[in-house]
Amino acid sequence: MTQDPFSAQAAESFLGDGAVSQKFPAPGFKWGGTLLSWEMAQQTDLDTGDLKFWSDGKPRMQLVATMQGAATGKTWEWISQRWVEKALPDDDGERRLFIKGGLQKAISKAMKTAKGKLEVGAYIEITRGEDLEPSKRGYSGAHTYTAVWTPASKNPNAPAASFLDEPEDDNPFAVKDAPF
Repeated sequence: MTQDPFSAQAAESFLGDGAVSQKFPAPGFKWGGTLLSWEMAQQTDLDTGDLKFWSDGKPRMQLVATMQGAATGKTWEWISQRWVEKALPDDDGERRLFIKGGLQKAISKAMKTAKGKLEVGAYIEITRGEDLEPSKRGYSGAHTYTAVWTPASKNPNAPAASFLDEPEDDNPFAVKDAPF
């Protein structure tokens, strides 16, 4: 199974999509953003680009999510077995998450806890936990993660948030005791 050549991700890639992959360079690193879009895609080998399959021949899938977070002007690259900060001069804050393994488990748990659903406008905050042993020499290894899911109806940055009439007490982003 290969990526659908007519998908949004394929079209963006064809046009030179500038979305940056979100990295979590150290334990405790936290990042959050508003979900803009997603699609399922088959995992690829980082070294060869070949499609990955499970031992039974089924494709290894992942959820590829495009999210809008704060523009930080930087990203991270894995160089010489360590994370190195890299400048992003034209950063728009849009990031792509490749959700699989421990990250998938953390986000799934957060969705269940929040009684949320996969929807445009949901806010996801992810924190990298402890390091796990690398499966291949020269790789950074897997990590544990925790996540917090906020449904779109409670996210003031969601595309439709201005049309929603949610009580302020239910909004985790509401400013309390504002001086105005």
